[in-house]
Amino acid sequence: MKLRKLDQLPESPRPPDWCREVWVGSGFVAQVGAWCTGDQVFEFMGVRLKGSASAMSWARLQQVKNAVWGEAASACEWYPSTQDLVDVAPMRWLWRAEPPVGFHLGRSVRREEAAS
Repeated sequence: MKLRKLDQLPESPRPPDWCREVWVGSGFVAQVGAWCTGDQVFEFMGVRLKGSASAMSWARLQQVKNAVWGEAASACEWYPSTQDLVDVAPMRWLWRAEPPVGFHLGRSVRREEAAS
């Protein structure tokens, strides 16, 4: 999968105010932003597939995450409560996050290893 980061944000269509990077690939656009609260910064990415976001496979979303944030980065997809749902575009949302200590999907971790 080839992705390309735009050198500057496009004028038209204008991305949302929170958007600080735009990446494009064949058939999709990824908008990257950050949300700050106190001393914490949360990076997130909205990935829009041309057509329907429901047609985007997990493997494709993983490829986009790897291309934008790197293969070592961890991210999760957020499913809000119904009252907080904002569904205005066919997009999937990833939040960059490090898993809690000792929590590693795909392999078990001994307590001693997690503490080191």
